[in-house]
Amino acid sequence: MARVVISPDKMVATLLLDAAERLAPHALRDLAAAHGLVGPLAPDLLALAQGTVGPAAMVLASGVPATRGIDAQAILLFSRWTPGDLPTQVAPGQMLAVRVPGRPGHAGRTVTGEPVPPPDVDVLPFRAGRGAALGGGGATVIAEIGGAPHAAGQVVIVRPAIVLDRIAPGRRYAFDGDMHIGCDVAPDAEVEATGDLVVAGDVVGARLRAGGQVVVTGRLASWTEVVAGGDIVVGGAADAGLMSGGTIRCGGDLVRCQIKARGAVVVAGAFRGGSVSWQGGLDVGEIGADRGETTVAIAAAPAPATGAWIRARDRFHRGVVVKLGDAEHVLADALDGGVLVAGDDRIAWLALVDPAFRAARGPWVGTMVPTAGFVASPNRASGP
Repeated sequence: MARVVISPDKMVATLLLDAAERLAPHALRDLAAAHGLVGPLAPDLLALAQGTVGPAAMVLASGVPATRGIDAQAILLFSRWTPGDLPTQVAPGQMLAVRVPGRPGHAGRTVTGEPVPPPDVDVLPFRAGRGAALGGGGATVIAEIGGAPHAAGQVVIVRPAIVLDRIAPGRRYAFDGDMHIGCDVAPDAEVEATGDLVVAGDVVGARLRAGGQVVVTGRLASWTEVVAGGDIVVGGAADAGLMSGGTIRCGGDLVRCQIKARGAVVVAGAFRGGSVSWQGGLDVGEIGADRGETTVAIAAAPAPATGAWIRARDRFHRGVVVKLGDAEHVLADALDGGVLVAGDDRIAWLALVDPAFRAARGPWVGTMVPTAGFVASPNRASGP
């Protein structure tokens, strides 16, 4: 006996025919009506059903799916900061962002006629934080004070900001907000900001501290100390100490530096001498040196004992002390570019398959394969 099965979401009705069964057109329509199906039946179904001898299954009717609308768009009216430039400054009353309304979608219907509501569109409501206010019924954000604008998600704020073009040796500078320095920072100076701290120059023998990120477009030298609640970005450093509540990124080399980061440490050039500890992975051009001070790399807690890694795009030099999780080794021989990964009680070396990743010096996203002949033993590791 012919019967109709409706899917759980009521978007498809299937006709099932028993063995040697045919249906006349009027019987097919009556069957559809008895199950409450609305709208046209599947194209050519009447002719197909008459010419089909069961057992068979065919789509009797299909619902109309709902279509999604267009989400609202949030457009920032100030420039994002890029290295090499002083961050954007805004004046009181300046418009910071505008929301372009979205457009709702279209409802669908099931095979039995019930409406299917369209998916909700994102209306992107703005929130105005410190130093900003909503305008236009919530469609715009306007600066209440002069300073540096920032956006995180749909929250727009303006931090008080000060711009300095001279830092005198031995003086202390402190500001409740963002500080933008358009010159080198002189020796023995102390600079502190509760927000972000940006230095468009070099820092020599000074101390920098920020509640947000610290960005130095030049180099650090002569035991400069940098402490940041957020990320740290520097052009390069020698004889410096860096402590970050986020990631640390260096566009050049780090030489004889003491590095601590809650996130990843990414170095475009070499890390030589000193020590580095991290919780989110260590990615360097090369690590260690053939001569000179010992380089120590430590995956800090709470990194798992397994899965901690170091990637050197060009070379691991011999003598580097590596501690990943509970495994600690000294590299007895140099290794070409690859990745050291912590296992349960050992450190394994994996070679980079695609040399383009080494040339590009990009993030570690390449495929890896085990390299035959690598031997790892307590306090000693060697490669082919």
